[in-house]
Amino acid sequence: MLAASKFSKPIYEAAARGFVKDYRESLKNYPLLGHRVGMATHDDGWDTGPLRPGMVFTIEPALRVPEEQIYIRLEDLIIITQTGVELVSADLPMDMDAIEKVMAEEGILQRYPRDAAADALLR
Repeated sequence: MLAASKFSKPIYEAAARGFVKDYRESLKNYPLLGHRVGMATHDDGWDTGPLRPGMVFTIEPALRVPEEQIYIRLEDLIIITQTGVELVSADLPMDMDAIEKVMAEEGILQRYPRDAAADALLR
């Protein structure tokens, strides 16, 4: 899939190739592109047994382009259930067009601006 991808800049292609290379290398020591989630967001340790109902973890690939101060991370939260998996983030936008559409929308801070009284309480 990476070989068929087109990039608008060589640094973007280099970042994508670097990500794939680093991920393949990390699989030797840590077989997950994310972390477990439990009582703490980043639970320590790893269960090397099969996935079981109740386990929760993220898959969070990140692309970095330091030359342009770009950092993109798409994080999925996955819950193992009795019948399979639940992808908690399934309804969130993940492709470029959908993300740009959401970014162009009015944000929560614009819809619900803080007032001076609330700001005074926070100080």
